[in-house]
Amino acid sequence: MSQASGVTLVAFDRQITGRDYTSMNTIELDVRGLEPPEPFRLAVEALQKLPAGGQLLLLTDREPMLLFPELVRRGFAWAFDRAPGGDHFTVRIARQTECDD
Repeated sequence: MSQASGVTLVAFDRQITGRDYTSMNTIELDVRGLEPPEPFRLAVEALQKLPAGGQLLLLTDREPMLLFPELVRRGFAWAFDRAPGGDHFTVRIARQTECDD
């Protein structure tokens, strides 16, 4: 695990929407407990640093409703789900062309 500008880069070994997304190109960003607009700001900042073929896994305690239109505008696709136990949400984000395979 390494740190890059406050964003934790991790190998992620979990299945979301039925596919295995194990990759060192995954940025996991946990914004649970932060007040708006910090989760939005940090997610956009992480997306700007996303490597080719990479993805962002966002962990949040709120539905990021304002983020979804911004993702569309920037050409990203996402999978959104409530985590097991229901205590937070997960949003897996990748560039649109990388989600279409």
